[in-house]
Amino acid sequence: QKSNAAIILAHDIGGPMNGRHVEVCDQFAAAGYTVVMPDLFKGSMPAGMPPWYKVPLLLPAAVKNLRRRWKGEVEEDISTVLEHLTTDLGIEKVGTIGFCYGAWVVFKTCSNEMVTRQQTIRCGVSMHPSVHSVAPFQGEDQWDVVEAVDRPQLVLSTGGEPKEWKPGGRVEKLLVRKDSMASSSVGIFPDRLHGFFTRGDVSNADVRRDMDQGFQLSLEFFARHLQ
Repeated sequence: QKSNAAIILAHDIGGPMNGRHVEVCDQFAAAGYTVVMPDLFKGSMPAGMPPWYKVPLLLPAAVKNLRRRWKGEVEEDISTVLEHLTTDLGIEKVGTIGFCYGAWVVFKTCSNEMVTRQQTIRCGVSMHPSVHSVAPFQGEDQWDVVEAVDRPQLVLSTGGEPKEWKPGGRVEKLLVRKDSMASSSVGIFPDRLHGFFTRGDVSNADVRRDMDQGFQLSLEFFARHLQ
């Protein structure tokens, strides 16, 4: 469906071809959005997770990916996508959503520095965010990353995230400090584990229910800011 609004999806630490990332892209596309999921790890994470005893073999690639710098690397990837969306497809409004590692990408994309150059960026959604874990690999302080945000955010944490990233925590207080971001909020799925939205057991009715609720909350947030 043709739309003047788009969503950039930032995958988790396992890369774009693992978990439910493609399914989630299809869900947002079915809702009428143009959806793009760039491979921010440049093909270094294989499709399909290996047996548990081979997972340690992926650790060197995972660490290298976590150290891909924003300046000159990840930022360039996101800027290329934005250029394509706005110039080639005529997109006027862009939202971002990220999972785990991808939440750091969302926060950086919605930073004051980025949105000053890219006015089409309107909002961000983060599921089970790992900004606090990714920032040290970047030589950053997580609070500098949060304070630099200049677009409304929806953060959906699990019981496994630090208290600062849960409702009423420091992140929520920082996000609503500006009038332009007053619609920001932090929610929680207290019974879920980190990573559930993209990697949870879909055969479990309770997990599937919370996946559906997370998608619906995201959809409503995007509808508010991308219409």
